[in-house]
Amino acid sequence: MTDSPAVLAALGRAERVDALARGRHGRDAVVVAVADGRVIVVAVGFFSDMGHAARQTSPVRLDQPVEAVRFSAVPTVVLETLTERFDISDVRDRARTRLSRAFAAGEEQGAGGWRAAEELAVRHLRDLGFHDARTTAGGADGGVDVVATGAVAQVKHWAKPVGQPALRDLFGVAQASAATAFFYSRSGYTPAALEWANATGIALFTYTLDGQVQACNAAGHERRRPGTSPGLFAQMRADRYRKEQAGLRGEIDRLTSRMEKRTQSRRASARQAAGTAAGLLLAASRTLDGGDVLPPADRRREDTYQTVRDALTQVKRLL
Repeated sequence: MTDSPAVLAALGRAERVDALARGRHGRDAVVVAVADGRVIVVAVGFFSDMGHAARQTSPVRLDQPVEAVRFSAVPTVVLETLTERFDISDVRDRARTRLSRAFAAGEEQGAGGWRAAEELAVRHLRDLGFHDARTTAGGADGGVDVVATGAVAQVKHWAKPVGQPALRDLFGVAQASAATAFFYSRSGYTPAALEWANATGIALFTYTLDGQVQACNAAGHERRRPGTSPGLFAQMRADRYRKEQAGLRGEIDRLTSRMEKRTQSRRASARQAAGTAAGLLLAASRTLDGGDVLPPADRRREDTYQTVRDALTQVKRLL
């Protein structure tokens, strides 16, 4: 009975509790719960808080989603997150059975989420004109989830943004098969991944659980449904923006070369000015990269380019 308040507090407003099991994590009595697809570990027992205070340690707590669950030969359940491992010992056989079933059900639901995301990518690629898009056979795809004539796609149903390494893997497969690379992420992309995708032309998309797909870089926006094309004025504006962007990148490169020479100056004031200019050039380059996620003819690019021009004007005054 003394466990109930702590467990209820940990469960919060959970709508469904699939399993509860009591055990020990080191010297701490704990309860493991599977609720609403989450795994929760909470320290329990009448003396648990006092024990933590006496040992000057923190209560047992899982701060990250559980990535893997294992049941060892002895009555122990092993929970693994991305950075931590929790061994829960002295779990009774009946409770281990309940946990096993709950985890298995959770994995099936997760697989269903993956499958639904991959099917969403198939439909989206077909809308873009890749009519033979299909999911790949599990384990034989080299990391690719969807293929079509002239296209390969990866789908990440992660709760965290996709990083650069996953994009590199897909790009390698696309290059080897002379195909266009498409990437679909549930939770977006890291800044490094966006920058790398913009440099290599990988089309990036995000999707929602209700089936909405949104382009999130220039290559993604440029992929249009068959039979659609930008209007004449929009195309002219996109061409002008493309030329202006190229000109600004060239100006950044020229000023960067000049700045690097100034850093070798014997005058301290010149070196200090070069340092300030370096910061402005870096900010200008990142602002220009940020504009790449906008559609090619998006008028918001004008504000981006004006910000870059203002920064380059300051750099010219410093150098």
